[in-house]
This record gives sequence, structure tokens and C-alpha cells, in this order.
Amino acid sequence: MRITSNFRFYAIILLIALSQSSFSQNIRGLYVNDFKNIIGDSALEDELLQFAQDYNFNYLLLYNLHYIHNNIFDITNPTTAQPLADFIEKAKTQYGILQVGAVGEKFSSFNTIDAYQTSHSGNSNQQFDVYNIEFEFWNNNLVKPGKYYCTTYLDPNGYACNKNGAFDFYKIQIESLDSLTNIRGIISETYIGNTTASQ
Repeated sequence: MRITSNFRFYAIILLIALSQSSFSQNIRGLYVNDFKNIIGDSALEDELLQFAQDYNFNYLLLYNLHYIHNNIFDITNPTTAQPLADFIEKAKTQYGILQVGAVGEKFSSFNTIDAYQTSHSGNSNQQFDVYNIEFEFWNNNLVKPGKYYCTTYLDPNGYACNKNGAFDFYKIQIESLDSLTNIRGIISETYIGNTTASQ
């Protein structure tokens, strides 16, 4: 991991055998935290992409897309979303990135991502290849009463504010996402931590 004064990103290596691809190979994934501080700054974008290339990462998972859409530029508008399209295309065509994934917390997080995809359907080099849902249903610090998941997702939707309620919520989210990605012909993916045998 390298940290600069302007941004930081966390490297978690994912070794995933692609079963939905005509070419079976290993993917080395890099979760990019604080992407909101990188997008649109060509020097920071190039620094991130050069880091990925230098360490043989060929898959980027981008966080903060919801924040970018609501606070920086509208990713559903092809004109204002050009910085995102340019970044994805540069990653794929100049730095050896095979896949770019969008990370969201719930199924509806992907509404704007899907609208972005539709508006850039003419150029696969500008599109996401993976929708990745990250909802830490196992994390007590998020699911207990008064905590973020409880107040934001669980209680308002009638789920218990505990790990079981969080898992029930998550299961519906990932099933919905999987259905959407099957229709779109892209990969659905999830980040999973400490599960129980029944989960």
C-alpha cells in the first residue's frame, strides 16, 4: 500500500477464477477507497493506474460512486460523466486493467451505475464489468441498534437490528443484483466476511 498526501487507497488482492469469461485467468483486484478524491485529477488518476500496473493489478473496484454522483458530477448524464468514462477507458486501454467494478451497499445503489452503463453502451472500454455489493451483515459495529446499518437500512425496512436481520436484508439485495447483472451480461460480486454455516 502506498499513501500520498492527496489520497490513499487500500490494496486487497483478490484471486478469482473467471468462470463467465471465454478466457480463464486469475484476476488481481485492487479496492480503490476515496476514489472521489482521485477522479478528474489526471495526475492522481495516473498515479493510481501506474501503481496498479506496477504491482500487476488488473481489476479495479471503485468506491464513492454514489458520493461522486451526488456531490461532484452526475454520472447518469453522458456529458458530465465524461471524467468517469475517460478514467475507465484509460485504465483498460493504457494500463492493462481487464475489469473495472462498481461498489455499492445496496441494490438501489446500482440504479445510477446502471444508468451510466446505458448512456455509455456504445463503448465497452468505458463501462463497468462488475457490480460489487458490500454490505457487512456480520459486523456488529454496523448492525446493532443505533448503528449505521440499523438506522439507514434495517429498522426503516422492518428488519431486526442484528446480524440475522442484516443478513436477511443483504440476501434480498444480492439476489436482486444478481438478477440485474444476469440481464446485463456482466458479473455480480460481493464482499463477504464472517459468515455462519447457515448463511
